[in-house]
Amino acid sequence: MAENKHIIVKKYLEKHSLVESNVTSFNKFINQRMQEIVDEISESLKAETDEFEVSLGKINVGKPIVIEADGSSSLITPAEARIRNLTYSAPITLELSVKKEDQVDSEVVEIGKIPVMVKSELCNIHGMSQEELIKNNNDPLDTGGYFIINGNERVMIMAEDLAENQSFIEEDKNKNLNLRMFSLKGTYRIPVSVHEDKEGIIEVSFSRFKNIPAIVILKALGMVKESEISKYIVKETDSVIVNLYEYANIASQEDAMMYIAEKTSLQGTKKEQLDRVKQRIDSYLFPHIGQKKEERIKKSFS
Repeated sequence: MAENKHIIVKKYLEKHSLVESNVTSFNKFINQRMQEIVDEISESLKAETDEFEVSLGKINVGKPIVIEADGSSSLITPAEARIRNLTYSAPITLELSVKKEDQVDSEVVEIGKIPVMVKSELCNIHGMSQEELIKNNNDPLDTGGYFIINGNERVMIMAEDLAENQSFIEEDKNKNLNLRMFSLKGTYRIPVSVHEDKEGIIEVSFSRFKNIPAIVILKALGMVKESEISKYIVKETDSVIVNLYEYANIASQEDAMMYIAEKTSLQGTKKEQLDRVKQRIDSYLFPHIGQKKEERIKKSFS
């Protein structure tokens, strides 16, 4: 038994390193997530203006390079970056298209640089044999999983976080139940919390909207009648009755949105305030359920 202690961990570490997850995560970000982010931004830009339409195409990350004083560039290894106090980074290019009437102009532009994780798929020593690594002044036992910034190694700090799109209910010091959730869709990762204040009012917080009464949120989503709201609540407690009675004067979806606009100090004309409330509710309240106005009633059931 003593010999077989931690045998699973030992067998895993024979073929895997402790930083393998870092490298895998970075590879996924470069190969998949960056393009998803660009596509999402491009989709939001497709609201055509009267004059032109801007769209974003393929994003590409090159290999780590160094640009010399004379303007020439060449590939660089992690060892050279350390010795010369350089940042081990690669250029990012993006395809940009501008459409005006029937004319379309497209161009690939460099939009910046990104630090490259050592031993990732982008790394210039990725896939090298032990002999090649030694020849290029790199430690063959180096597992990578870190960045080199101005010649210094920078490691990623792993952090424990709540799982996305899952509700977590906890009890505070006053024995009240609080709900927390990280709603994730694409580039949107919005923390949402539901709690009860000292007066017994159930409030919702998300994005820049803080402590908005839950009944007002439901009415802004289209569930206006108190009878309809109570119908979908499994247990009608005294707290629920208090909340329904407190905001019975809000009789329409527009009234609820104007209440939110006033509570959050939104500026502008009435139409501008309503548009901003709609945009924030659609985009930032439970984005994993949907981000279109058609999904508002689904959000109210949640």
